[in-house]
Amino acid sequence: MNFEDFADMNEEFMSRTPTQMLKTIDETNFAGNEKLVLNFWGKTYPNSGVGEKVLMKLVADYWDIEEFVLEDMIEDTGSLAQAIAEWENSFPEEVTYLEEVESCLYAGSREEVMKQYMTLFPNLTSNGRKWLTAFVLKETRNGADSVLVKKSIAKMYGFTSAEVKKASTCLSLAELIDQAIDTGCLDVVPTAGKFMTPMLAKDIRKVKGGMNITSRHWCDYKYDGIRAQVHYDGNAITIFNRRGDDITNKYQRDLIPIIDAASDPVDWIVDGEIYPIDANGEPASFSNMGSRIHGKTDDVIYRNPVTIRLFDCLMYGGQPVFEDDLDTRLETLKMHFGEELIAKTKEVNNLEEMKEYYEEAISAGFEGIILKNPTATYDFGARSKNWLKYKPPMVDMDCLVTGAVLGKGKRAGVYGSYQIAIKDGDNLVHFGSVGSGFTDADLTFLTEKFNQSTASSLTNEPTPMIIEVKGDMITKNEQGEYGLRFPRYVKYRDDKSEPTQLKEVLE
Repeated sequence: MNFEDFADMNEEFMSRTPTQMLKTIDETNFAGNEKLVLNFWGKTYPNSGVGEKVLMKLVADYWDIEEFVLEDMIEDTGSLAQAIAEWENSFPEEVTYLEEVESCLYAGSREEVMKQYMTLFPNLTSNGRKWLTAFVLKETRNGADSVLVKKSIAKMYGFTSAEVKKASTCLSLAELIDQAIDTGCLDVVPTAGKFMTPMLAKDIRKVKGGMNITSRHWCDYKYDGIRAQVHYDGNAITIFNRRGDDITNKYQRDLIPIIDAASDPVDWIVDGEIYPIDANGEPASFSNMGSRIHGKTDDVIYRNPVTIRLFDCLMYGGQPVFEDDLDTRLETLKMHFGEELIAKTKEVNNLEEMKEYYEEAISAGFEGIILKNPTATYDFGARSKNWLKYKPPMVDMDCLVTGAVLGKGKRAGVYGSYQIAIKDGDNLVHFGSVGSGFTDADLTFLTEKFNQSTASSLTNEPTPMIIEVKGDMITKNEQGEYGLRFPRYVKYRDDKSEPTQLKEVLE
């Protein structure tokens, strides 16, 4: 395929909707370059290490102009690629093929990419130069991304969206492209040591008929911690969090010994939750997880103890079990892992039994319960109604702003988070800070209000600044300090002069 034709297509995408883009893809003859095109759009090729300044110098030298000329144009146009397109018109006679651009993007070394780039540059039109630059910098910004690639795979090769989504839970985008084009099928084959996107639960209160429990379900304690997918490949245990980050080093000292002792020495993948415990092994506040999540040194990381409970099995003995029903997966889990390691689970058959178990979980210090369909398979990457979470309603309180922290990056020049408190009688009870839920307009407005409040306090006429904040639940650590799980800003309360009383949110 002529790279200029491909560059023109990418230019057209800039003004088209995803639906229009898919139609164009469907009508285009890629001349056997489908795999290459999809990898270009998905940016699966190696990072070259070549940055904007390097390319700017190469181009400035080629045109015999000062670099500041391009710098000024970048300020006006927004990118080096667009600046190159607007600097001059070029109309080469030679044809540049997609395979030649492939050689550049996959060249390997930084020096070789630069060499290939400058070999191609003279033989391209202005638009071709623009898109060559955009691909080298991985700054295409045309809407052609991993989402479009997956939709294209479904459309071009006759897969359903569900099949592509399911396969993408254990395949990288490059692997997904390879398997779809080379084999014509999308097999979900779990491999120990390779993360798979976990199944998630829906809020039972947000599902129509969710509270109408009239048949047998499994009901798990909902542990207040972090999701953990645990893999054993025959040699070592690896722990991933919900996003697929390898968190083994933060938990290996206290978790791997108990997992290793409980499990059989074969390949397996299991699903569970890591949560904090106190000296007696009882569940502790989620705030105790901070040192484990954000710690940099061993003494910080291991300051607060944790444990793990497993609640599902995805693979055992090298064989996938995720398409078995939950009853079968739980039997597999119980058969091969110690009872102490498995989440507390109970059968319930109606709403009354579910609520009774919920109260038991809350009394024991857990976050709530998860209601699970015993006949359902494991639905990778989905927030499924086959898993329903039931926990205390969201906490809503009017908070007094007691301080603010200047933002960084996009939030530079405004306060990015606010320290909050409510009252217990006449005393302030601090609840940490809130730094999410704000729009850009909110941040500008609140910064002005906070500065006004601070100024008024200097004249002994303090103006209370009250904001409404919501969070998942109230926490309390061993030092007796309160916190709010996942606090989010709601709105400024100019109609309030006093914050919420503690007893109101604890009732």
